[in-house]
Amino acid sequence: MKLNFQDNKKNSVSLSPEVFSIESNPTLVWKIVTVYTKKRVTTAANKGRSEVSFSGKKPWQQKGLGRARAGTKASPLWRKGGVTFAKESIDYTNKYKINKKEYRQAIRVMLSDHMRNGTLKVVSEVKLDTPKTKEFKNMMVENDFVKAGKPNNWTGLIILSELSESLYLSSSNLYEYMISDVRGIDPLSLKHASELLITSEALKQIEEWLS
Repeated sequence: MKLNFQDNKKNSVSLSPEVFSIESNPTLVWKIVTVYTKKRVTTAANKGRSEVSFSGKKPWQQKGLGRARAGTKASPLWRKGGVTFAKESIDYTNKYKINKKEYRQAIRVMLSDHMRNGTLKVVSEVKLDTPKTKEFKNMMVENDFVKAGKPNNWTGLIILSELSESLYLSSSNLYEYMISDVRGIDPLSLKHASELLITSEALKQIEEWLS
């Protein structure tokens, strides 16, 4: 399987069938994306009666004063007391497991889907010496990797062998582009991307990783 370079149509690159010719598997992709989305840390939290800043001293004696008995000012019944069923921050990052074989297979399936749909493009390199957004946009126009004439929700994912600071800064304020190195590839980005632009060096790293 061969694919022409986007920046030089005369040259082509051979794609590994073990990575880019995998049968479509929507169930596996759904599973991996769903589990990956759930791997997060919730930040909602309230203070319970044991966490509010109050003395542990009993407000008044148990009997004899005619008032309702009270054991602590931190009681949820009192003003500024603790919350009855306090929310806690929960770390889900290790709660949901993704098998390595399934994860890699899902990445292969999504790359193969892009290949089948004609939304995968390969270039020899993506390089900028200085962080200039205008130069970055011109380079994307040359490689026909732009939003113009495409749906409003079009998103392009650029995969590099190594992410340089100048490229990151040049694309950081262009919301329609995502940029990553091979180590930063994740299922959500691949699923969300409308088109992929991969450098030849990054392609070799991906094939070494997934073959």
